[in-house]
Amino acid sequence: KTIIWHGPPRHWLYSVFVPSSAHLAWFCLIDFRDLIENKLGRSASLPKWLLKRLEFDVLIAQALLDGAAIQAQVVTAEVASELRAYHAGLLCATSREDDLPPELQVPSSFKLPALSLLQVTNQVSPFVNYLPAHPVNKQEQLEHFAGGGSASLSKGAVQQLYDLCKSQPLLGHCIGRALAPAGCAAALATGRRLQQMCLGLTADA
Repeated sequence: KTIIWHGPPRHWLYSVFVPSSAHLAWFCLIDFRDLIENKLGRSASLPKWLLKRLEFDVLIAQALLDGAAIQAQVVTAEVASELRAYHAGLLCATSREDDLPPELQVPSSFKLPALSLLQVTNQVSPFVNYLPAHPVNKQEQLEHFAGGGSASLSKGAVQQLYDLCKSQPLLGHCIGRALAPAGCAAALATGRRLQQMCLGLTADA
């Protein structure tokens, strides 16, 4: 459970089967649910926002790993970190918690764990294989995403998402959908920019 919430220790052994700390956390989630629900016969109550964060980290990790493997790594470490921070803030701004017990709510502050990746090829910079931890303050994110969805991604991030959608269409689409869920007012500005990006992709097809 500690790895699910906070990630693994800084120095842990990668493998081709567990190529990132995000994958390790996801596998721990599967084992945790199996232990609690199937072995102990209880409900494995984990916050929905945490599950979405874990899923998004797996998407980012897979995009970086696959990009390195096919020598088309279009997402930099800086933009990958920006996407993770934006998504974590969006989770703070959009979680519906009125009827949830405190342990299932987004905490007032938490740390987005560092994301470490297996070195796929010798050509990949080690900086792309490690994204540092990032502190998240819930109140700051609520204020940042308030006001009709004014919060948005940088121009560089949108350009790299465009390039990702060209080289890895399925991953790019899944990441974009997580960053701008349908009908999400807080992500309105990002949603509009991603719609324009999709038009550009269609025109280039």
